[in-house]
Amino acid sequence: MRAVTAALLCWAIVAGAEATPREVWLEGPQSRGETRSYSLWLSDCRDVLAAEVDVLIEGQAGLAQVRQTGALFGFFGAHHVVGDTLKIALARPLDAAVSGSLVEIDLPDSLPEPRIGLTRVSLNGGAIPAVYERLESQAIPGDFNGDDRVNLADFFLFADHFGMRRGDSAFDTRYDLDGDGAIGLGDFFVFADHFGA
Repeated sequence: MRAVTAALLCWAIVAGAEATPREVWLEGPQSRGETRSYSLWLSDCRDVLAAEVDVLIEGQAGLAQVRQTGALFGFFGAHHVVGDTLKIALARPLDAAVSGSLVEIDLPDSLPEPRIGLTRVSLNGGAIPAVYERLESQAIPGDFNGDDRVNLADFFLFADHFGMRRGDSAFDTRYDLDGDGAIGLGDFFVFADHFGA
């Protein structure tokens, strides 16, 4: 399996060596009943075998639901959340000269519209250049009180929420730094990595 993956990546790098830049962008939001939907678009999928995209969704990344669209047949994907960033990875075994929406990101319509945008795009491991509007994260993971520092004041706020799970009345997604729906040791380790920043 590793040999197949390595061969596929080598082919993707060679195929992308002379590639023209591809545009990647978010469209939306569009209201769909009880959800607000954003579409992730790629201008041209020729020779793109792998795409990794990081989407900053401040305060709501853990609530995001990702749906692949039918526009790009043959892609398969995975996603996970780290802090306020939704990390999306897509790959496909086939080549096609199409463009369109790769995925749709749904958020609850009952919450305020978040600050959302692309923070990183990598096509074929960086072999195909990507053009996109980059959104810089303003928040430091673990800065719960907004003073641009991660210190003891933030630790005490974090400790007050430790052990909470999605569905608990006091659960707050800001403290779920790894986006797994629970505030636990994984979140503590993310917090510890940024302590003192």
